[in-house]
Amino acid sequence: MARRNKKEKPKKTGPSKRVQKAGSALQKIVAEFVESHAPKNTLLTVTDVAVSPDLRYIVVFVSVYPDVGDVSAAKLLNEERRGLNELLSKQAEFKYMPKVVFEIDRGEKNRQRIDELLEEK
Repeated sequence: MARRNKKEKPKKTGPSKRVQKAGSALQKIVAEFVESHAPKNTLLTVTDVAVSPDLRYIVVFVSVYPDVGDVSAAKLLNEERRGLNELLSKQAEFKYMPKVVFEIDRGEKNRQRIDELLEEK
């Protein structure tokens, strides 16, 4: 008698619904924080929030305009993480307080450079 193969469930790719939901909620909270701590004459925008599957690590990608202040803005935000942790503890419930790291999102700058190179040809 032939053995029947059980249908295998397709493997999930990408973050779970729980991580996606946490990421979108965190993006709103972090955006408020970044807006309130942005230096004068600098526009900071939270472009993405990457959350680890165990919700212990968060990487916040920020775009900076004008570009000349991008390094100093990231340094300032990383120094102000304690304030963000206080805000997160008030507005979100975590089993463990996640470690937050701010990074500059260079995606738009790279896209603009690619467009410039394509227009030259």
